[in-house]
Order: sequence, then structure tokens, then C-alpha cells
Amino acid sequence: MLAFFLFNRGVALVGSGRAGLFFYLMPLFGTVFAAVLLGERISLAGLGGFVLVGVGFVLSGRRR
Repeated sequence: MLAFFLFNRGVALVGSGRAGLFFYLMPLFGTVFAAVLLGERISLAGLGGFVLVGVGFVLSGRRR
């Protein structure tokens, strides 16, 4: 519940356009927290997803 409140507060502060990008980080954070807190192993597919999310952030942040 706290995470939803903080996310909504962040949207109010920075706007929906910029905050929408961070929506794609939720699976990344979920995977990292599962690995750290639960001892899950990060698979090759997970690492590939991290790379794709990172490339998407770089491409969306570039100026034309």
C-alpha cells in the first residue's frame, strides 16, 4: 500500500509522462528483491530483460 501511495505521489510531482517510464522498472525491482530477500536465482532471461529495459531508457532519454 505504501508503494502505491509513493508512486502516486511521484506522479503528482514529476508528471505522468516522466513517471510512466518508471512503470517498466517494476519487474526489474521485483526480480532484484526476490534475489536478495528470497535467494532466487536471476536467469539469463531476466538479465536479457534488464538489458532491454536499460536500452529502452537510453533510447527514450535521447534528444533528437
